[in-house]
Amino acid sequence: MSLTKIDIIILKDLYKKDKYSFLESLKIKDFLIIEQKVLKENSLYKRLEKLKKLDLVAKGVKDGKSSTYYITSNGIEFIKEY
Repeated sequence: MSLTKIDIIILKDLYKKDKYSFLESLKIKDFLIIEQKVLKENSLYKRLEKLKKLDLVAKGVKDGKSSTYYITSNGIEFIKEY
């Protein structure tokens, strides 16, 4: 599995904010990496979709029109290594 430093930061953000379930998930605009203007929303979306294919994150319940994401149990196991 080839992940970048940014991918790991995304996973850590979900983990630290306790976003572990379908109902407890995070909107793209609420990720720390967006708030700090490191990535644009579209770039984050692409990375989240990559992490979703690796079963490290999953889509949560929609918040209005916004998609939300949470870290899966596989993602939690992976991030504990870092």
